[in-house]
Amino acid sequence: MNSNILGRVKLAAIVTGIAGATVAGEARADVYDDTHPNWIYSTGWSPVSGGVYSGAYNGTLHLTQTPGSVASFTCNTAGFDIYISTASNRGKFQLFINGQSYGIYDAYSPTTVRQVPLFYGYFIPYGTYTFTIKTLNEKNPASTGYFVDIDAIEC
Repeated sequence: MNSNILGRVKLAAIVTGIAGATVAGEARADVYDDTHPNWIYSTGWSPVSGGVYSGAYNGTLHLTQTPGSVASFTCNTAGFDIYISTASNRGKFQLFINGQSYGIYDAYSPTTVRQVPLFYGYFIPYGTYTFTIKTLNEKNPASTGYFVDIDAIEC
């Protein structure tokens, strides 16, 4: 699930519009849990915590298996990471940044892994960005479900 460095550079180049953009340093921003009030969830998302979710950031997630469910977070930033879980019952979702699609991602993995950085260390020109995840009615053939979750965002 973790993208390689070339994928990160490619997204940085797309966001900035500069060919050959590079990922710089490891400067970090603030981490906002899935329960932060800046997250906006459409219908279909449920907050979950404790038990099997205890490995999530602050022990909480927002989870859905409803196709078309949307979760958005707006912040002023020059870099971001989105954290999700991967598991054997996970489906696919689409990422949008300021309304522009940045691809479809598969959250399936044979074992459950929490706090997976979707875009570890992306750096973009400072500004206001809205990051949106939209769930799809698609899954890996090996997946047993269509679940997608939000753990946190760093921006």
